[in-house]
Amino acid sequence: MDCLANLDSIVVNQNIDAMEFFTSFSSNRKYSVRSNPKADAILYAVQDNKFADRQIRPNYFFTIKVMTKGMTQVMHVDSPRPDAYFKQPRIEVYAPPGNMIAIVKLHSMACPRTLHVLKNKDSEVEYVINAPGGCCGGGSLYHVVDAKKKEVAQIEKIITGAFKEMYTGADDFKVNFKGLDNRTKTILLGTVFFLDGLFYERSRARKVIGVVY
Repeated sequence: MDCLANLDSIVVNQNIDAMEFFTSFSSNRKYSVRSNPKADAILYAVQDNKFADRQIRPNYFFTIKVMTKGMTQVMHVDSPRPDAYFKQPRIEVYAPPGNMIAIVKLHSMACPRTLHVLKNKDSEVEYVINAPGGCCGGGSLYHVVDAKKKEVAQIEKIITGAFKEMYTGADDFKVNFKGLDNRTKTILLGTVFFLDGLFYERSRARKVIGVVY
């Protein structure tokens, strides 16, 4: 993930799904990762999911492949089903593919909602990601703090307009990670896909039947 080395922030744009707009059912998610909103994409991400998981599974299991402009895969994000050790949803981040660098797990959906970043299942928490709004909900800014509770990064859900928000499942994010190493930047990119799946990825069909995450 050398393309992230000299960047202080990235923008992650989810492509609008034409099939979702016309049929209310979504296909696999696709993203473009840019250094700023007007720049060319430096990375592309594609989801690999079964139809049922995309539409109605409440914890939204997925696999996402991240590739360069030359279509070389440099990162793999997997959200497996809960097991005896991890009962809450999680992702495993691999960069390069086959080399796991972190686990990001949903720690609590209660007040306040938080995610934890671990090097592996036996390690202590490296970072805590606090969902916006605290106990009141709302807001669009996720605060990333280290073990000393110092804020080191932010993930922002970008509000892109009423039409896109209401009639598509496409979401955009900005990640500010100035001063962090490549490994942590890569983890936060994977976290964007996780947050999108957990809290925002609702097709029109899922909105109708009331599935919220």
